[in-house]
Amino acid sequence: SSAHASFDNLMELFEHNYILVRRLLGDLRQIPNELVLQARHQPGILIRVLERGPYTLTLLIRPRLSTTTQDEQLPDIHLRVYLDARSAEIWEHGQNCLRTEATGCLRRRWRKNRFLLRWLSYLIQQQYRQS
Repeated sequence: SSAHASFDNLMELFEHNYILVRRLLGDLRQIPNELVLQARHQPGILIRVLERGPYTLTLLIRPRLSTTTQDEQLPDIHLRVYLDARSAEIWEHGQNCLRTEATGCLRRRWRKNRFLLRWLSYLIQQQYRQS
C-alpha cells in the first residue's frame, strides 16, 4: 500500500531497485549501448542506454520482444540509475514535484517503483540473462 510512501522508504526502494538492476545487468559502467535479456520460454527484453553521464545512466527497458500479437505489451520503462548514490528509479520527464502536490507525487513514485521492484525480482526468479 502507499501508506508506506515516506521519503525515507522511497530512497530505500531506490537502493533495492539498484541492487536488482546490478544483478540483472552486471557492471553498469561497462554496459553496452544495447542488449537483450533472455530467459527460457519467455519473451526477450530490450535494454537500451539513452543517456550516459559520469554519475547517471538513463535506460530504456522494452519488456516484450515477442512476435505473437496476443502477448500483452507492457509499456516502455525509463530507468534513471544514480551510480554514485547506488539507486535506481522509474524516470518520467518533468517529474519534479510541486510542493502543493508533494504527497500525491510521493505516492505515485512509490507505487511505480514498488512495481519495478516486484518486476525486477520476477526477472531474476525467471533467470533472465544477457544473451
